[in-house]
Amino acid sequence: MAQPITLTESIIPRLNQRSKYEHDRAYADYVYQTIVKALKDEPETSPLTSNMTSPALRIVSAYEKEASLSDKSIKRIMKHAVNIGKIQSSLCRRGTTADKSNFYLCWSLFEQGLSWSKIYDVSNDNCAWNSQSKDDVINKLKRMSLRFSWEILST
Repeated sequence: MAQPITLTESIIPRLNQRSKYEHDRAYADYVYQTIVKALKDEPETSPLTSNMTSPALRIVSAYEKEASLSDKSIKRIMKHAVNIGKIQSSLCRRGTTADKSNFYLCWSLFEQGLSWSKIYDVSNDNCAWNSQSKDDVINKLKRMSLRFSWEILST
């Protein structure tokens, strides 16, 4: 039997808001521990995303790569924690697995440095935008990139 696919952010419990008295590093540790526990407790599934696109998996990767996290890494983890909350809210509004998959596909393509037109072409080949004009979709993608703080990955 095939393993079910899942979105990493959908299995992570909602993260507590950071207290104004809580140090960034302590909050980053809390976020990391919450993610690791959620991943460990989840029955075996195939993740739909990779550690290149999933903010949750990026946090885990940062902790595994660096023995001592730099302040820059902590700030990035804090940003990813905010994105996890945004994604969890967004996933509630995306009805089908195909819509959710398309969201991550477009994010991944953007971070690889593809142009808006190319992102549209690739995602449209997967029948993701069956009723909207190309310009409308590109504008929607631009809004998504701002809302979810998409960044082109450095090589």
